[in-house]
This record gives sequence, C-alpha cells and structure tokens, in this order.
Amino acid sequence: MVRSLSLMSCLMKVWQLANAVSTIVARCGEIGIVVNNTGIGSTGPLAEFPLEVIRKASGLGVGRSRHSDS
Repeated sequence: MVRSLSLMSCLMKVWQLANAVSTIVARCGEIGIVVNNTGIGSTGPLAEFPLEVIRKASGLGVGRSRHSDS
C-alpha cells in the first residue's frame, strides 16, 4: 500500500523538522521516501536577486542529496 503525506516546514527551524518526522512516523509507521521542495526564491534575472535570498537558498543545501539504506 502506498501512503503519502504532505507537510510544510522550514528547514532552518530544526523543531519544525522534528515535528514533521514525528507526524509522518505516527501516521505512516515509517518514512520511505522524502521529497524536499525548496521554497525560497525571487522572480527575475539571477543578477538582480537580492543577496540575502541567494544566501538563504544556499543555506538550505540546494543540490544536495542523501541516500540511506537503514
């Protein structure tokens, strides 16, 4: 059986991540796959993005992936 659960949390706030994991495990029993969709950005040419927006997005680990067999 496939179950899914969509949650919104801020990766910069560890307590929100802990709550999200607890909620998923309580409802689904385990976490099989996690899809992280980063939600920081601006519209327009990259050269015109505010530096703070770029720093926040970089701090989220955009482009990183992890795999665990445990």
